[in-house]
Amino acid sequence: MLRLLPRRLQHDRRLRRLVLPALAIAASSIVIALVLHSLSGATVTASDRAIKLAAMGDLESADRMFVEALSAKTDFETLIAFIDNRAAIVEIASIAESLAPEEMPRAAGGNEVVERFLASRDLHGDERRMARYWFELRLVDPSADRAPLAALADRSPTVRHANELLARAALLDSNLGEAARRYEREGFAFPGQAEDDLRRALEIWKRLDAWDEIRARVSDPRYRGVSGPRLRVALAEHDRNWGPILLWIWPASFEGVTAWPVGLAILSGALWFLIVGGLGRIAEPERGRRALYAFAFVLGVLSVYPTLLVITLEESLLGLRETGEVIPDAIYYIFGVGLREEACKLLLFLPLMPLLRRRGQRLEALTCGALVGLGFAAEENVLYFQNFDASVALTRFLTANLLHVSLTAIAGLAVYDAARAWNRSAEILNSTLPMVVLLHGGYDFLLSSPQFGDLSFLAMTLFVLIAQRFLRELTGLSTSQQQERVLRLFIVAITLIAGASYVYATTLVGPLLGFAYVATGLLGVLIFAYMFVRELA
Repeated sequence: MLRLLPRRLQHDRRLRRLVLPALAIAASSIVIALVLHSLSGATVTASDRAIKLAAMGDLESADRMFVEALSAKTDFETLIAFIDNRAAIVEIASIAESLAPEEMPRAAGGNEVVERFLASRDLHGDERRMARYWFELRLVDPSADRAPLAALADRSPTVRHANELLARAALLDSNLGEAARRYEREGFAFPGQAEDDLRRALEIWKRLDAWDEIRARVSDPRYRGVSGPRLRVALAEHDRNWGPILLWIWPASFEGVTAWPVGLAILSGALWFLIVGGLGRIAEPERGRRALYAFAFVLGVLSVYPTLLVITLEESLLGLRETGEVIPDAIYYIFGVGLREEACKLLLFLPLMPLLRRRGQRLEALTCGALVGLGFAAEENVLYFQNFDASVALTRFLTANLLHVSLTAIAGLAVYDAARAWNRSAEILNSTLPMVVLLHGGYDFLLSSPQFGDLSFLAMTLFVLIAQRFLRELTGLSTSQQQERVLRLFIVAITLIAGASYVYATTLVGPLLGFAYVATGLLGVLIFAYMFVRELA
C-alpha cells in the first residue's frame, strides 16, 4: 500500500491536500528536533541524558550513556547515579522472573567498570571515599561499614553529599527518622542546593505522620523554598481544615510546572479548539455562538477544581486510591477516576443548559460538551508531566484530548436530549451516563494496570469505541463540505501536536530514543487519524 502512495498522490488532488501538509510538518519537526539537539549539545550533557533515561526506566540505555559520560570525565554525582542505575539492574534481575531474557536490562560490563571510575584522578579524596562506600553498599555488601562516611558527615564543616548518602542508606534500612534528619542536615549545610534535600525530608516526615515536625518547618525561613502550596494542602488535609484546602488545592496542582508541558498543552488545546469548533460550525455568522463555545472551554478548565476537591475527599476520608491489585484498582478507576471526572465535567456543563435549551440546536449542545471536555483535558495535560515520567506523559498527552472531548460530548448531549424529552429522560441518561463512566474508568485502568501491560491494546479498543460514537454524532449534524474542511485541519493539527511532542522528547533523550518515547502515543494518533478519515472523508 505504501508503494502505491506516490502514484495515488500524483493522481488524487484531494489526497494530496490531506497528506502533503502532514508530511511537510513531520519533516520539519524532525529537522527542528535535530537542530535543537545539536544546539543543546553543549548544555545537555551525556550525564544529563543518562539520568533522564534512568528516571524513565530505560536502565540499559542509561547504563551505556553513563559509561560514555564517565569515560570523558568522572564526575562524583554522575558516578553515584551510575551506581544506582547498576543497582536497579541487579534488583530487576533478582525479582523479574517473568521477563524473557531479551527483555532484561543489561549492564555494559561488570563491577570492574565501576572500579575503573572509582580510581579516576578526577575524584578528590573525600569524593573517592564516599563513592567507594556507595559502591560497596549498593553492589557488593549491603552491610558495608558506615563509620567512615559518618565521620565525613559529622565533621565541621560537613562534607558535601555525605549526609545525603547517609540519608539514602538509612532509607534502605527503613530508618526513616534518621533519613529525614540527615537530609535536613545536608540541606541546612548547603543552602544553595538545599531544596531537593529539604523536600525529601518533608516527604519522609509525612510518611511518618510526624505532622508536628512538619508544622514547625512550615514557618522555618530555611524551608521557605519548599513549603509551598502542596505542603500547605497536605497539612490542611491532615487537620481537616477546609479553608486552606479550598485556597491552595488549585495552585498546589501546578507547583513545579515547567515551560515545555505548558507550551505543549496550550498548542494542543488551541488546535483541538479549532477542530471541535470547526465541526460545531464556529465560522458561521450565528449570533453568540463563538462566545458560547469560548465559555464552554473556560468551564472545562474550571472543572478541574471540583475534581481536585473530590480527589482530596476520596483519598483523605475514604482512602480510595490505587493499590496495585486488580479488583481494587478496577473499582478505583471506574468509581474513583471515571466517575469523579465525568461528574465534575458535567457539573460545569450544566450552567450552559438554559442557554442551549433556549437556542435549541443539538449541534451546539454536542460541541459545548466537547469543549468542556477539551478545557478539562488542556489543564490535565500539564498535570500529566508532573505525575508521570515523560514517556507515559507523552502517551497520555497525545490521546487525552480526544478522549475527554468525546466522553463529555456524549454525556452532555445526553443531558441536553433528556432535558428536551422529559418523558424519556431516565431512559436517555441511564443508557448513556453509566456507559461513559465505565468506558472512561476501563480505559484508564487498562492503560495503568501493570497486570494488563500486555493487553494495553484493549484500552485503545475502548478509545476507538468512544471516539467513534462522538464522531458519528457530529457527522450526523454537519455537512460534507464542513467535514472536508475539518478533516484537513485535523490532519495538520494532529501532525503539529505529534511533531511538537517529538521535539520535546528529543530535548530529553535525543532524537533516536525520542521516537521510542512517543511511539505509543503516535500509535493512538494514527488510530484516531484513521477514524477521522473514515468518518469524515
